[in-house]
Amino acid sequence: MHRLNRLPSPLKARAIGVVYLLYFVVALLSLVVFKQALEWVSVAIYVAVTLLFYILLRPVSHGLALLATAFSLVGQALAVFFHAIAAGLVCDGLFLIVLGFLIVRSTFLPRPLGILIVLAGLAWLTFAVPSLSGRIHTYVEALGFVAEVALMIWLLVAGVDLARWRQQQRAPSAASKISTSP
Repeated sequence: MHRLNRLPSPLKARAIGVVYLLYFVVALLSLVVFKQALEWVSVAIYVAVTLLFYILLRPVSHGLALLATAFSLVGQALAVFFHAIAAGLVCDGLFLIVLGFLIVRSTFLPRPLGILIVLAGLAWLTFAVPSLSGRIHTYVEALGFVAEVALMIWLLVAGVDLARWRQQQRAPSAASKISTSP
């Protein structure tokens, strides 16, 4: 992880895109073949994506990036180790909401992409209400897929605005300004 910190941000963004793409390929394959084995691999890859997002987005707000990471890791753990799929999806929704908020607040990724990720996260929260999610899960999954694929493609193709990422990295986040003011 320490070596990733030294990568220039465009490479970090593209690395996230590549790992994200790998996640989608493995996750889709797990639906067709080798379900159990590939499911574990896809979870491991998603954990890597989560950690890469933390590294990329911590200049926006270290605390919120850490919170997003925690939501994602808890969601993966609930789904895999405790077979609490709905609770894991709710945590994934919270991860996407915070991730999208960080993207909206960033100056180096497009705000509409962040809004789309927030909407997908809000949709995942419907899994907290089984009677609702049972009726609309196909739409929720479609929105989540579109939002995350759009983010993955953006990171692969466009990356981040390097000048703005560096500027935001040098400036203390608004959250830390608020917490240090008298």
